[in-house]
Amino acid sequence: MYHSHLLINTGDNPDRVDWQRTRSWLRNLYRVHQRLCMAFPDKDKALAGRSETERFAEYCKPFQPPSGPDAFATTEDEPGDVHTPRNGERGFLYRIDYPVLGSVRKPGVRWKSKRKSGNPVLGSVRKPVILVQSAARPDWDYAFGLNTDSDRKQKAVHGNADFLLAAPPQVREVNFDASDDKLVLRAGEIAHEAKRDDQLWFILRANVVETRTENGRKTRHRLRIDDEILKSGDAQKVEQARREVHLNWLRKKLEGAATLVEKTLDNPKRDHPFIETGWAHASRGEYDKGAKADKSEMQWWSVTYSGRLILKDPEKLRALLLSGIGPAKGFGFGLLSVGPVKEKSEA
Repeated sequence: MYHSHLLINTGDNPDRVDWQRTRSWLRNLYRVHQRLCMAFPDKDKALAGRSETERFAEYCKPFQPPSGPDAFATTEDEPGDVHTPRNGERGFLYRIDYPVLGSVRKPGVRWKSKRKSGNPVLGSVRKPVILVQSAARPDWDYAFGLNTDSDRKQKAVHGNADFLLAAPPQVREVNFDASDDKLVLRAGEIAHEAKRDDQLWFILRANVVETRTENGRKTRHRLRIDDEILKSGDAQKVEQARREVHLNWLRKKLEGAATLVEKTLDNPKRDHPFIETGWAHASRGEYDKGAKADKSEMQWWSVTYSGRLILKDPEKLRALLLSGIGPAKGFGFGLLSVGPVKEKSEA
């Protein structure tokens, strides 16, 4: 397996054209998916003999979009959102994180301008990083038009998108080795061994939905909370109930593989894991689907979990690491990342 880290260039000057172009691309998960696909040419024998343009067009077909803004027409939990199976041999998962703290000039303020206190007039932002986990080694030079000195510069089918990156892509080989009693995480020469009942740090961005049957058809929708709680008008109870349904969803997905750590000794009053919710969006125009098709707007309920889990079954957890969790994997959901828990003195 390979892990790629793509530091995205959101820029530090809102007056530059790239400022809007990159942000527009990053907000549209359909476009992000298309670009990332270009790093993984399809080697399906069914495409043998077809032109490079046809091969890329076939491989970069989008994952099946939802039938509405909050419903997914599919009869299965995992298939239906992907056009290639996700296992240890092919396919990729990705997640957009915001771990890097940077600065940005506030509109209308010159770079050398300072307040009377002497502090620069800057605003802080989190710079996005796209983490990609793939079975095959990706070709980011081709995907982002970075290899301008190679023969590929003559093949301008996909254009040049080097402005999207703030730094060269970082790629490293990783392995998840599991046995009956332990899970070994390897990244290059670094390895971490986790045994049953050991704690691991984790982060997951998931499309948290439930399947309902309506008119004989299975569709996916946001999780519901008790009507009585909603009617109570108690904002704190509603928030707690919403948190609980999100936790129950994750508990079921991890069942048998791991359990969640919901309190820690260093801060027993804080809820664990940390949960962040919101909407994620994507859209595609007529030229993506054909002249007779209308523009398609899509959105997904996004829940990001981060915290600790307790390893129960190494083999089952390894399977989740390879295949991902939940639907809408083509739009940046489902990638489960784990790592060793560092003590406070090591952080």
